Amino acid sequence: ETDLKIVLRAIVDEFDTPGTDRTARAFTAEIQHAPNWHGDHRPSAAPDPKAFEQRLRSAHDAGRTPTDADLGPAVELLNGPLHHRWLLRLEPFTHDHADILVDILVDTVLGALRS
Repeated sequence: ETDLKIVLRAIVDEFDTPGTDRTARAFTAEIQHAPNWHGDHRPSAAPDPKAFEQRLRSAHDAGRTPTDADLGPAVELLNGPLHHRWLLRLEPFTHDHADILVDILVDTVLGALRS
């Protein structure tokens, strides 16, 4: 949980930096017009889901998630709302909001083990 919060907070910090924000927004706009361009520039255009997946995989391998947990959608539950909020310039785009996303994921994905 703490690990996921660290990753998500780092993404908030990176995407809240004016230079990164402008570059990522330009990449995102370009991807809309040239879908094949996406493959070479993905890390610059959106939060990288691999960082989330590595942390969830570690938790899964340690038996901290249900054995049938599908990690792909779990990653999207973190990445999607954060990217959506950044893309549409919705507030708040903060560490507190990132923590809430992690808390929701932990409660839903890991909740099956806690009950």
